[in-house]
Amino acid sequence: MKDRNIFAHTAPGSNFPEYLSINRRNEQIVVTVRTTNGPTAEMMLPDNKLDELIYALRGARPANLFGSASSPTRLRDR
Repeated sequence: MKDRNIFAHTAPGSNFPEYLSINRRNEQIVVTVRTTNGPTAEMMLPDNKLDELIYALRGARPANLFGSASSPTRLRDR
């Protein structure tokens, strides 16, 4: 599979904003983060940890925690 960005978020408002970037690189998942004006950190997630992260994020939205049926749980529901 070709290397690509999977998800990215950059906070607005400074010359070196905090950010989170999740990428596929060399058939591995690589997570890169930076705090405001801080250094960049990067780590590879093995498949089993990626699976755990996906599972943990499924229920992480506050509306899902409180049982709201009106909020989407999948991107295609939006």
